[in-house]
Amino acid sequence: MFFEVVVCAFIGIIAVLAISTLWRKKYSRFVPDNKHSVFHVLADAMDSILFVTSGKKNALHLYIMKYFKEKSNKFRQRPLFTHWLCGVRWVIIHKAEAVKDLLKEKRINEKSDFYDFFKPYLGTGLLTCDSSQWKERRKLLAPCFQSTMLKGYLTVFNEHAQKLVEFLQEETDKEFTFVENPISLCSLDILCESILGVKIGALQSEAEEYVSSLHRLLDVAMSRIWKFWQWPDFIFHCSKTYRENLQYLRIAHGFSRNIIKEKKLSYMKGDDSRRCKCLLDVLLKLHIEDRVIDEEGAHLSRR
Repeated sequence: MFFEVVVCAFIGIIAVLAISTLWRKKYSRFVPDNKHSVFHVLADAMDSILFVTSGKKNALHLYIMKYFKEKSNKFRQRPLFTHWLCGVRWVIIHKAEAVKDLLKEKRINEKSDFYDFFKPYLGTGLLTCDSSQWKERRKLLAPCFQSTMLKGYLTVFNEHAQKLVEFLQEETDKEFTFVENPISLCSLDILCESILGVKIGALQSEAEEYVSSLHRLLDVAMSRIWKFWQWPDFIFHCSKTYRENLQYLRIAHGFSRNIIKEKKLSYMKGDDSRRCKCLLDVLLKLHIEDRVIDEEGAHLSRR
């Protein structure tokens, strides 16, 4: 009896692998990808596993950059290529003509399940919401991207660009400066003032806890996509990374909520002394005056 069970299980595994291989070959006719054998279940994931388990700092990020550089060179004559990770197919676009054709497709707004990984950080905003919500919210936010409003941000861009220049000028006396960090902090300053209407002084190290939490949250979200064994929520929720993730989420969301609370009180008092409106001002108007969205940004008509 035991022998029969083992034989049946073995035949079942072979059948699943064969069906999976035939399915992959069928779709690989249309999009270029690496060719794998029937028993290569993990496909392109093997290299990422080796990098992740190497113990080197930023090993996963280095692997991602190395992988896409190699594949872009290999398929440089093609507009796109695919990456297989445990039966899940990723289509990588690296030519403008492929983007043009893709944007013509109406189903482009349908999100894959991997966008769910970002919902704890971003909620159901434009990036993560479904197509029906996306159309509604895009329409609500359209006034934020009018040319007259965008021109008002030029002063903000210029102010922070000057601060970045001054910061880098001080670094010229050093032998080497890793410029990614100051440029990222300057970008965060610009985003916070343009979107939230507040100066956080990230470049001047005035919001270190918030900035470090954002960096860590991004690392966790990106690494989970490549660590396929963490895809199921019940496994990820048992990990040490998830517990750290909750701590950083509390910091990031607490910072944002405090800003929104202060801006809401200021808006209700009629304090509108800003030189130009930010994205949060538009959302507060939709929430307080027009009563179109609630405090979390959800459309009230859906309730």
